[in-house]
Amino acid sequence: MIPLLPAGHLPQPFDAAFLDNPYPRYAQLREKAAVHRVALPDGSPIWLVLR
Repeated sequence: MIPLLPAGHLPQPFDAAFLDNPYPRYAQLREKAAVHRVALPDGSPIWLVLR
C-alpha cells in the first residue's frame, strides 16, 4: 500500500539537478518503488509512475 501524505509534505524531486540530468533520479526512485506521490515545482500533487 502506498502511504498518502498531505500535498504540503510531498517530496519534490524536480530540482535543478533533475532538470540537468533526470536519469539518475529516475533510477533512484525506481529502486524504491514503481509509483511515487510527489509534488511538481508549483506544489501540485501528482503520481509519478516509473515502471
